[in-house]
Amino acid sequence: MSFVVLLYRDRRYSAQADMPRTFTIGSGKKDSLQVEGMAQSQITLKGNRKGVLSVTGREPSLFYDDNVARDSMIVLSQEEQLALYVTDSIGTSDQTMKLPYNGIVNFGRGEKNHIVVKNPYVSGRHFTLRCEAGVVRVEDLNSTNGLYLNGRKISRAKFHAGDVLSVLHINIRMTGNELFFENAGDSMTVRALEEEHALGGKARREDSGEGTLKYRRSPRTQEQLPSEDILLASAPSGGQKFEKRRGIFSSFLGTGAMFAANMAMGAASPALLAVRAASLVSPVTSLVSQSGGDKQRKNRLADYEQMRMEKYGQYIGEQKARIEAVAALQRDILTRENPSAAECLESLRQLNRSLWERGPADRDFLDVRLGMGYEKLCVQVKSRDESAFRMETDEVRELAGQIIEETRIVDNVPARLSLRRYSTVSVIGNRSCMIDLVKNMLVSLTTAHCFEEVHIVGIFDAGERERWEALRWLPHVWDESRQFRYLAFDSGQAHVLCDLMTDMLKGRHRESGDTYQRNQQSPTPHYIFLLGSREYTEKEEIMQYLTSNDPALGATAVFLFDDLYSLPHSCQFILDVDNGPCGYVRSEVNNKFFFTMDQAVTDSQFDSYARLMSAIELDGFAAQADIPQGVSFLEGFGVSRVEQLDAMGRWRNSQL
Repeated sequence: MSFVVLLYRDRRYSAQADMPRTFTIGSGKKDSLQVEGMAQSQITLKGNRKGVLSVTGREPSLFYDDNVARDSMIVLSQEEQLALYVTDSIGTSDQTMKLPYNGIVNFGRGEKNHIVVKNPYVSGRHFTLRCEAGVVRVEDLNSTNGLYLNGRKISRAKFHAGDVLSVLHINIRMTGNELFFENAGDSMTVRALEEEHALGGKARREDSGEGTLKYRRSPRTQEQLPSEDILLASAPSGGQKFEKRRGIFSSFLGTGAMFAANMAMGAASPALLAVRAASLVSPVTSLVSQSGGDKQRKNRLADYEQMRMEKYGQYIGEQKARIEAVAALQRDILTRENPSAAECLESLRQLNRSLWERGPADRDFLDVRLGMGYEKLCVQVKSRDESAFRMETDEVRELAGQIIEETRIVDNVPARLSLRRYSTVSVIGNRSCMIDLVKNMLVSLTTAHCFEEVHIVGIFDAGERERWEALRWLPHVWDESRQFRYLAFDSGQAHVLCDLMTDMLKGRHRESGDTYQRNQQSPTPHYIFLLGSREYTEKEEIMQYLTSNDPALGATAVFLFDDLYSLPHSCQFILDVDNGPCGYVRSEVNNKFFFTMDQAVTDSQFDSYARLMSAIELDGFAAQADIPQGVSFLEGFGVSRVEQLDAMGRWRNSQL
């Protein structure tokens, strides 16, 4: 079986040919390949089993060749732009290519192209596909033998789902956001696109010789989620509805009523009655003549509605593919930015550049991964018909609404919780599951955020010391001088720690309130309080600050108090590990989001993770700073003004 391609007056025609049988090209109904504008059987092809073709024209003076090899271009007429190409390469290739949301795909004979075709009639750089926000445009790069879209020669055009691009015998179909190839044979190679991920690369790693690893934070390159709304075009107007011609009936009834009135009153002359009777003939004749045309109008209306559904359905399919490309990009970006706990462990072992990459200026600062879930599409899909009110149902117009509803949610994305947005978070349910979830959250938090910008404060019951003790290795639980750990496992330690943190929050309350009102920026480092013991904390003064939900304090309290009845009244967000698990804003309990928890890190894995992180020494410009020659009295207490000392408070506490 062979494949015949004819290029004629900026059009491309093709068909399969069962060689060595005779194959004719022309405008006749019996021609193997019918081409408008040609004579009947204008070109005749004959082949033999050795692969040699005989090409004969109806006018021998124009062209005749009895020794044509397959896979060669035969120019039959320069004036008519008539050329012929015959090949034995047919069939659908197993190779496919997924188009990027944003990017360029090059096609040609050259090795640097993404799609390489080893054919002398394919130009070195034949054409390029430009993908911009899910919209694909194709451009011919001045190729020798041209580029055809749906059979017509083009220089540049939009490439929609369902369209076919053709280069000689090769057909490239786009379905959704994927390319499928036909008749390429072994001559084509599809190369994988090189993705440029924001988390790529490795950080500099070197052994300090003292059991530590030096790590330098590099600038974060962060991908932005698509933000441009997608507006769906209105469906074509429906055809004129079949009606009963009310005007004709009205005329008939009006004339008949007048005739009856005249008869009843006896006031009309015989001549007038004759005129009235004659006037009844016209409406009746019109009704009879229209009955034959009604069927034709119905058929035309049905044909129009079918075409309307097909065309708008194809458009909606293209837009759905575009929306799905946006969803795929959203899913891809969020998955890379929010790896699972297991991936975080591996990232730490490799000292990837993604370690400690997030800062207060990032949109996802203090976001932690809970597991896998779903969320709304990052762009808004709208229809021009949304506000229109209609009395009748229109299936074609409803297609846009169906697509909007079907693509509204993006599934299989990391479920995340913002510890910057919510100042009070509670985790309730089975205690073991709670601890597993919080440990995964801690791995996510401490991998993405540096200890210079996030501090962790933990207060737990003595009975849970074994499960939480590995926290002591994390650099995030140390103060700036690395002399004091923010960890407590008994009432005495908890009281001292609460007093220390209360002084810090009081200072921030005095100093940061006005600054936050002006700049909407909370102070750093941001403190995450893990409150696993209600007994040790409920009577401490710090609780009035932690439950105030004041963003100017730069603190978030995570309560691990088992059930709703133990939680503070002002708690903003609740994670329930027993029912779902799910999460919800306290005031929006009917708007829960559900997620699947990642596989929990074991206690031994968490201990190894924390120990490895403790061995990392932050390297950089600040690390090279000279040791100060002296420390002032106020600097020794961590304050800048005398008013911040709270001398009376410190004296009273010292008497306890």
